[in-house]
Amino acid sequence: AVVSTQSTGVESLAAEKQRVVRSLFTVGLLCQHFEFDKGKNHAATIQLQVYEILMFFAGFSDEEIRQNAIAGLGFFFIRHDRLMLKEESKELYMEILKGFDSPVKLKWRVLKN
Repeated sequence: AVVSTQSTGVESLAAEKQRVVRSLFTVGLLCQHFEFDKGKNHAATIQLQVYEILMFFAGFSDEEIRQNAIAGLGFFFIRHDRLMLKEESKELYMEILKGFDSPVKLKWRVLKN
């Protein structure tokens, strides 16, 4: 019984990870193609919340989550390019590009953004 509970927990965790990965990618695409904040007073708040969430996940140690968060940031930055010039964004990109231990796929994603 203990083994089946542990394997179910691992499967559940893996399923949650895939949901997070897809969500990070999708929220970036949605922000690129749709203007959710048009005509509302909370425009800057929504943009900053999405930006902060993507930046949070871009700092994860899991490569797949990090790569999709950075992809989401790239899509997000197409519409909200001023946020790409924030110091936090520049530091993240420079850290990835300068890091010898940064995976090549991650560097490629940053350059593609």
